[in-house]
Amino acid sequence: MEEHALLRFEFPEEFKEKLVELVAYKNVSATQVARKYDLPNTHILINWINNYKKKLENGAVTLAPMERPKTKDAVVLKGRIKDLKKHWKRQTC
Repeated sequence: MEEHALLRFEFPEEFKEKLVELVAYKNVSATQVARKYDLPNTHILINWINNYKKKLENGAVTLAPMERPKTKDAVVLKGRIKDLKKHWKRQTC
């Protein structure tokens, strides 16, 4: 019976990694992640996070890749700001 109860809490490694990354790298609270993904409690997620930290310390895993900055968006926005400043100067003169 105990073995059957434990099987209810087995999750694929990819799933665990995804949830750990949400907490560790995306700044989502463990409570929010546990609720959203229907975990029975936050302790399971905290254990996954602690295991992940140990693996990082031992070099068993690498850090998740950072998202690429949206440089095109920044360039477009800077150009828009420049245009608005020109327009504003014409209006105030």
